[in-house]
Amino acid sequence: MDVYAPNDSPHDELQARDDIANKAGARLFVSIHVNAFINSGPYGTTTYISKPDDVAFAHFVESHLAADGTKDDGIIKSHLYVTLHARMPAVLIETAFLTNPGDYALLASAAWRQKVAQEIADGIGQYAKEYPVPNQPAQ
Repeated sequence: MDVYAPNDSPHDELQARDDIANKAGARLFVSIHVNAFINSGPYGTTTYISKPDDVAFAHFVESHLAADGTKDDGIIKSHLYVTLHARMPAVLIETAFLTNPGDYALLASAAWRQKVAQEIADGIGQYAKEYPVPNQPAQ
């Protein structure tokens, strides 16, 4: 999906995603993807981070995703553009591999995709509870 403009450059597209979150003062940034590889061997779920601020957030999300039915590849630090340029805690989640038959079967299941969405939401909720916004009433 184009956020910046049709046929834009990859840089402009990625920057536009960060601009939206940064200008809105978003509290968290989550980018959700499916992975692929040149062969069918790799499988599993990976959570990527770029900055020290991302670590605690990633731990909450990844701990919930560990129950999604795929291999848990854990948290990996990388210099991915959207997580690196987000001014708030950010994660990029690769939910499973389209190129792996087992992961593909999971991705084809609406129930599994809903489960993953709920696990991500639960991780966000747990992080928000543990790290409340300052000067906000507790819920």
